[in-house]
Amino acid sequence: MSRREAGFTLIEALVATAVFALVLSALYQGLTAGWRGLKKANAEDAAVAVLAQQLASSGVEAPLQAGSASGTTADGISWQSEITPYAGAASDANGTAPAYLGFWVNVTVRWKEVLFGAEHALQATTLKLKKAS
Repeated sequence: MSRREAGFTLIEALVATAVFALVLSALYQGLTAGWRGLKKANAEDAAVAVLAQQLASSGVEAPLQAGSASGTTADGISWQSEITPYAGAASDANGTAPAYLGFWVNVTVRWKEVLFGAEHALQATTLKLKKAS
């Protein structure tokens, strides 16, 4: 065997090290992006759960009437609920009062992203009915 066939040259070793560093860097970036995406998805999932809970509880935990309420969860998700009367016809064609009253329930949920501090918000509106007394 000649001296040239005995091992790697310095250039070959440096190129192999550079390729290894690039692959390792790409792998690290991919894993970091995956963790960021997972954290963002978990925060959005928690916000949607708060939004759904607030929509479902309006008119159940407290009487359905015009007004607003707000609060913050232990996770730092703030919510605001506003209930306004439905501006439909107050009586039918015969002049009798309606059997049910409608109320718009508007819920807004806000939270801050942990890593970059960006604020996000979700909003949902539904119409709920209450038996007229």
